[in-house]
Amino acid sequence: MTDNFEVKDCPECEGTGKVNKRTKAGVARRSRNKGNKAEMEVAKLIAKAIGVPYEECRRTPNSGALVERGDLRLSRRAVELFPWFIEVKNREGWDFWQVFSTTDWCPEVWYYEAEDKAKHDARTGFGKSEAYPVLLVLRQNRKRLLACFRTELVTNAKLLALSPTIEVNGFCFVDFEDFLECYMVSA
Repeated sequence: MTDNFEVKDCPECEGTGKVNKRTKAGVARRSRNKGNKAEMEVAKLIAKAIGVPYEECRRTPNSGALVERGDLRLSRRAVELFPWFIEVKNREGWDFWQVFSTTDWCPEVWYYEAEDKAKHDARTGFGKSEAYPVLLVLRQNRKRLLACFRTELVTNAKLLALSPTIEVNGFCFVDFEDFLECYMVSA
């Protein structure tokens, strides 16, 4: 078994102590945990908004690596109330202002990857064998969640009336909590 600690000098007390080593595996694990946490947070927010228990709207195990490819698994009842294919991205390296860049636009790439996953799920029998519109839920570390979706796919009048929204290249960006209010069930 390898030792995960190394001895370092303490600049404050002039002594020595053991500290965790920073390894590539450790960094990858923290990144994966950060993504899992964001997916769980989004699942809980959606479940609360549409009035279903968390069990009906939860993370897909292995972050979409199973037969069902989406980041969140919704029950049939939840899909009827919230008909979206959900992909969650929590990245430090992404900045909202990249949306306006012509060379480095991550959300468009993420959107089309998620769209392929949604089509795969429809072919393999998840949902009603139809590809639901993709909803990207984006966050830069420690910032508010942002919903990104294709404007032409929106049929919900409440969504179209949301403000402030930013529309770029056919994609609409809106605060995720405002987005959820359009699906909120009255208590």
